[in-house]
Amino acid sequence: MMQPQQAAHQQPGTQPQQPTYGYPQPGQQAPGYGYPQTAPHHQHTGPQPYGTVAQPGPAAAPKKKKGRTLAIALVGTLVLGGAAGGGAYIALSDKDPGKKTESQDKSAPESSKPAGSTPSGGASTPGNEGDGLDTAPGDVVPDPEPKTYTGLDIVNNYHVFLDHDPVKPVNDDSNADFEYEGDLNQVETETGRMILLRTGQTGDLDTCRSDTRYTTTIETGLLSKGSQICVLTDSGHVGLLTYQGKSPENDPSKFISVDVTVWRNAMDVVPTS
Repeated sequence: MMQPQQAAHQQPGTQPQQPTYGYPQPGQQAPGYGYPQTAPHHQHTGPQPYGTVAQPGPAAAPKKKKGRTLAIALVGTLVLGGAAGGGAYIALSDKDPGKKTESQDKSAPESSKPAGSTPSGGASTPGNEGDGLDTAPGDVVPDPEPKTYTGLDIVNNYHVFLDHDPVKPVNDDSNADFEYEGDLNQVETETGRMILLRTGQTGDLDTCRSDTRYTTTIETGLLSKGSQICVLTDSGHVGLLTYQGKSPENDPSKFISVDVTVWRNAMDVVPTS
């Protein structure tokens, strides 16, 4: 039986409350002990207290494909390294292109040199363009073939050039290879040296190159029919002039007659100072 006092405090139609002993009863919400409770998904719970809502953690970073990245980096390095090496090789090759040519020249057989005999007095100077010689500086070349021009009448103060083809008398202000000065009764050269051959000497290329009795003027009174004069120019040409005579006393012109044989590029060129 309830005590009268307890009955007086209860409202009509209500059931008395039983002790819970710390466990939630049906229809009651259990205390949260400071943690927010999760509402059913169909119920709007409203704003939660600040600082009590659990924050989502950072998303896990995707795993890097280390193997593939390393392979790509390695291939790129090899490509760049190969390109750099190729560029360096090209640069070095372009920097000194003569090395390869020099090594090839050293390994070339002796048979690659021009065939044919070379006299001891052969010139070591390459010929002029168009003379048919294909040599390098310092190479001993075969003697050139002689060219002969006959019956040249050289009048007073006219001269000839041995590199002209054909050789013929001209009159200009250039230094002459061989000039007749009738007023002075002499012949002279302004581009080299001359040699009056003695009787009995053979008039040929070897004699002209070996004799050293040089002069630049020769008196015409020393000449007779058949006298020979070697002319050696500083440009390497050799001429052999054979004296045939001079003009008669009653001729209005004053001249000498000569035959000229020329060996072009037959000697070393004399350096100019």
